[in-house]
Amino acid sequence: MTEQSTNAPASPSTPDANAFFIKFKVKLGRNADFERAMEDMIAEVRKQEPGNIYCDLLRSSRDAQTYSIMERFLDSEAVKRHAESSYIKKLGDIFQQRDVLEGAPEIQELTYIQPE
Repeated sequence: MTEQSTNAPASPSTPDANAFFIKFKVKLGRNADFERAMEDMIAEVRKQEPGNIYCDLLRSSRDAQTYSIMERFLDSEAVKRHAESSYIKKLGDIFQQRDVLEGAPEIQELTYIQPE
């Protein structure tokens, strides 16, 4: 089984990455497990991470098994704290124990461009 990383890597491959678009393919019949686990994680992020600007869960309008998360952080330290948090580890454990995902998530590392 492929290891299922669930969120932003602890060390982005580019040092200025502070935003992430993460796509998940959820197994049939596992939507409720996925959504519950993600809602719990997002609640913890909003409560415990002042360095997180936003963390939003979205579902595809065309494919009910495809979800995405959009996240943005103040800086690389906030990304690291997020990735190392207990609730991110718990999320990964839930996904593996309940066999929720069809393969590993697709993670895009992005850099926010500040408007002038």
